[in-house]
Amino acid sequence: MKKEAAKFILEHVFLPPKISQSYHGEAGADELLKRMSQAAHEFADCFSRDSSERRIWAQLQRSISKWVDLYDNGEPCISKIIKILDTMQKDDVLLFYIEPQIAAIVVRNKSRGAIFECFEVFARTDAVLNATDALIRRFPARAVFLPEGRLKNTSFTNELGSAIYKLSVEQLKIAMETTTKAKNTVVEERQSAHPRAVTEWLFGVLGSCGNPVSSHILCKRVHDDVLWKDANLPWRRSGVWLSARVALQTALANAELEGEGHGHYKNFILFLLSRLATTLPATILVPDVLHVLRVKLARRNAKLGPSTFGFVQTAIDEALGSIDENMQRQWTEVVLRDKLKVQPVIHDLLSTELLLKKSSPVLRYIWDRAQTDFAHVVEPYSPPSTAEVILPMRSLPTPAIFERAGDLLSCLVGFELWIEENLGSWLVANIGNPSACQALLELMQKYHAAAKRKYASHPERLSIMLLVMFELWTALDAIATTAHPLLLRYPPEIPSTLFGPLLLSKRGDLERLSRIELHIKSRESRFTASSPSLFNDPTADCFAVKFYDASPSLRELRVKVEQESQKERDDKLVEWEGKKEEYDKLMGKVEAMDCGVWIPRGTDRQGKPYVGKPRHDRYCLKCAQEKKAKAIVISKHEWALPNDDTLCKAVVFELGAPPALVSWRDATFYLLQDVGRSQAIEGPPRQQILLAYPPLKGHTQHGRDRRVTLGSVVKSMLQSHYIKSSLNVDPVFVNNGLVPKMCDTSKTNTSVNRSSTH
Repeated sequence: MKKEAAKFILEHVFLPPKISQSYHGEAGADELLKRMSQAAHEFADCFSRDSSERRIWAQLQRSISKWVDLYDNGEPCISKIIKILDTMQKDDVLLFYIEPQIAAIVVRNKSRGAIFECFEVFARTDAVLNATDALIRRFPARAVFLPEGRLKNTSFTNELGSAIYKLSVEQLKIAMETTTKAKNTVVEERQSAHPRAVTEWLFGVLGSCGNPVSSHILCKRVHDDVLWKDANLPWRRSGVWLSARVALQTALANAELEGEGHGHYKNFILFLLSRLATTLPATILVPDVLHVLRVKLARRNAKLGPSTFGFVQTAIDEALGSIDENMQRQWTEVVLRDKLKVQPVIHDLLSTELLLKKSSPVLRYIWDRAQTDFAHVVEPYSPPSTAEVILPMRSLPTPAIFERAGDLLSCLVGFELWIEENLGSWLVANIGNPSACQALLELMQKYHAAAKRKYASHPERLSIMLLVMFELWTALDAIATTAHPLLLRYPPEIPSTLFGPLLLSKRGDLERLSRIELHIKSRESRFTASSPSLFNDPTADCFAVKFYDASPSLRELRVKVEQESQKERDDKLVEWEGKKEEYDKLMGKVEAMDCGVWIPRGTDRQGKPYVGKPRHDRYCLKCAQEKKAKAIVISKHEWALPNDDTLCKAVVFELGAPPALVSWRDATFYLLQDVGRSQAIEGPPRQQILLAYPPLKGHTQHGRDRRVTLGSVVKSMLQSHYIKSSLNVDPVFVNNGLVPKMCDTSKTNTSVNRSSTH
């Protein structure tokens, strides 16, 4: 057995605690059906030759072998489906697993006709996720009886086989669950499809050709799970495995077993598991896997109890014995591998004499030094002197002064003295220079990083540090509001009551603090009460929208972004037309081709030539062409800007935000968050920074290095699993899926939307 098939059987049949976190299709289901057919053959041979049980199980084994032919390599074939429908024999049980519709059809052929039964294979994803234990499900959903005359009509079976085949390979939009993202209605592939194409349409047609009948209802506890991590589609338990069990149990419930059909089903599943548990260790020889196999077998055996057939119990005992033997052998290997052997010490080499070979010079040196007098040399000590830090009066110091080799304390004191004596005159000279805002921001951050480390546990010096930082912010605020007077209509964010805890003892420091408070109170008296904080999420009255309305350059930027997005959309339309033409061409070839047939030829053990039964060619060109056509997908085009006009204006403002405003926003947030708070305010995980969003990042005008900006807690369509689809399932053009909100780019889940109470 191949390793992939063994892993598939382990996960889907035995359901161990550790399971894959992504969808891997039904790879391995054909191997599972083959093992099931082989187990049915062995199970039948365990009954007496003339018993009805042996006859029934022999018939079921022939039916399961037809399931294997139908599901060879997981690729449905129209010629196989039609041929099996045409050649049905009495008591045949056929199984058609229709994966795209999440449905299955069981056909039980009788002497006067056949009973067609259908059921939904997968429960809804949300039902599985909400369940605390196994789901209680009932099968089948509908049953229809078709008379023998109808089934002998070749044209009818051809149409029926063609319908089953098309439902098995095509996704129908009307059957798939949808969801809404950014006002786009898109197919939700993670949700189970509705089986209405089978249970309603196909069986509605069959009902008009035959008669609806009642069927024996099976009530099953179904264990399923929905698991995904960094994957497009989730892991779900095999639909083929569930369909095969339901088909088998349905056949046994309606067989002539005098009410023992359920017992036969339970015994066969236990027998099958014992055979699989004996085979799997040859491929997956891991102790925890062996333990899972042993526990699953023992649990099922205990539940069946005295109803277990004798030969089934023998098979279970053999399987458990084999597993125990494997585990014991592995444990023995581990013990031997980790066993340490200490070599015995030879007694002849033991010695109680201390040998100091070639140590005479060392011992003589030590002896001679001990005989001489020792004089302690006293060296004069002079404390290191640090040169005074002299900063130019008319230019702003650079952050590099805090990185110079030397005494950091002298640098800090020199900088603080410059702020006290020269910041006011420097501000008068640079009040009309918006580029100075970025320099003030960098200086504030570098000074804070150096001072908080040096002044730790010194409250008076920490108070001076805070005084200096707010003086820098006051200067930055004055320059930013001069360059952009609209900022005066919005709150300054820094409350004037913030400075009560500062420990300032000098008159000059108190006067400096008074000037800061007067500046903030002046700002508070001028802003409009209805104006929201600059850190609030975008609204019609927010700063970004009002700034956009007054800025012709931002409106031009919006037109440029929309024109580029429209050009990409036109190119996507050309791509879609090309792929649609390729798809139609491939499907046209498929319609004109027949499935390939492979006839095994060779020699038997006696050397005589033989010709085997014709079967579907696994390298069939028609199926390969069809698979190639079905694999054609196209990625959707997402509009670059949000549909909502307010959000659109806020995003465009962020693309072209003036550097002075960006620096003011980052500096204010730095004071509020990094200086004023001990921990961040947590928000939902951020999925996308707007300035790094591929359709927009090329339009950023003043760089993307900023701390506070717009981000989205919702993935864009480009990041979501909805981005690719078949040509006819979803629309190719979709709206922008982002939900812009203000965020802190230094953290992945920190919100900046807060009140101004600090």
